[in-house]
Amino acid sequence: MLLYIIVAFAFLVYVGIGIMLYKRRKERNIKSRSPVLIYITHWSNLLETLLTFPIIIEGYLNPYELDYYENRLYQVAALIAHYLVYFPYILRCYRLYFIFHLDKDWEIQNNRFKQNIHRTRQRWLVKMLCFCMIPVITACIICLFWKDADKYFPLNLSRPKNDWVDIPDCVYTFVCFTEELIMIAGIYAIKDISDDFNMSNELFYVGIIWFLTPAFSIYIRSSKVIWAIPYVIRNILLMLRSSLVPVIWSFFNKPLFEPLTIEMLSSLELTLQNAATLEAFEEFLRLEELTTTRSFGSINCGSGLSMLEFYLKCRLFANSGSSNLAENIFEDYLETKIVHIPAEVYLEIENGDFTDANLFNKAENSVIEKLKTYFYPKFMTSDQYFFLKRLIHRQEIYQYRLMQTSLHEFQINEHKKMVVECDDWPVPTLD
Repeated sequence: MLLYIIVAFAFLVYVGIGIMLYKRRKERNIKSRSPVLIYITHWSNLLETLLTFPIIIEGYLNPYELDYYENRLYQVAALIAHYLVYFPYILRCYRLYFIFHLDKDWEIQNNRFKQNIHRTRQRWLVKMLCFCMIPVITACIICLFWKDADKYFPLNLSRPKNDWVDIPDCVYTFVCFTEELIMIAGIYAIKDISDDFNMSNELFYVGIIWFLTPAFSIYIRSSKVIWAIPYVIRNILLMLRSSLVPVIWSFFNKPLFEPLTIEMLSSLELTLQNAATLEAFEEFLRLEELTTTRSFGSINCGSGLSMLEFYLKCRLFANSGSSNLAENIFEDYLETKIVHIPAEVYLEIENGDFTDANLFNKAENSVIEKLKTYFYPKFMTSDQYFFLKRLIHRQEIYQYRLMQTSLHEFQINEHKKMVVECDDWPVPTLD
């Protein structure tokens, strides 16, 4: 009785999430994933789960009740459902790889991409899914109309436990191995791809979850229950990651990453306004501090990293006006002489009002001037700088490709939302 309750509960959960997928289909976290493929995967997942539950239930009750034709229909339904779960994941890997993979030439005007842009669209993906299902349909026809087909299909509920033969086991093992090999190739192809919609992250976890079932294939001889339970667990985990998580994310407007442009590297002021360029500049200063001690004219230039930290904390104070923060800045950087500023500026701050938002303005200007004239020219010849230039070029290609695919629609919509919400900060549109 408990098993039937579990089956009914699982069915209701699948149906509920399927309804939410349909209702939220226009949201970016769902629509960007090729909704048709998501629907096919979700409902096929439910079908395969419902077809696997009888193996568990009948394993505890009466395992040999299916007649000849019922068993053949079961094999056909299980085979179709399984590959309608599997192939959409592979096609989604291919789509992500085709859009975001960059070859060694990194050309924006890529003729191969432009000529095959139709491969990113759902219609083409569904056609490919139908093409991939041809061998499966062929196997199903053989299973239905060839009397001895059960000798080659391992999922036969009517075969006694002691009557398993080598051929079905070999076929099953070979098919599992091939599935895993293709899945590994797909995940490996997109391992370096980062997208705003977390699709590569999802497919990575799908690959890990998919590896769960072959590990229990050895139990197909001794215990069909132990062999079937991992299939149910796998399908539920796939449903949670590929159906439920996008539905949950669709209720949140996750901010997109800030774009990088070559103009952001043209001056120190612009470099400090972007998180990625600021991080690269900070890494350069950290390495610079480890390797050498510099001087600036007659004044010890000090640590560039400390000056950057001082400047950022001064900006934080200007926005907050916290007297405690002002005292900490003065004690940690100026009083200890970690950051050097002109003596008159130091005295002005020491005797100033620690609640005045403009207290550190002159000190900031002095520090920025030192960073700009001494450290930033060196940064422009560093490995971090050239890494950013390569990254910017890569993102330009991403943006070009996104503009030619359905993903561009979501970038434009999110761009408009972010402009309204924070029009004083660079609007992030691409990872």
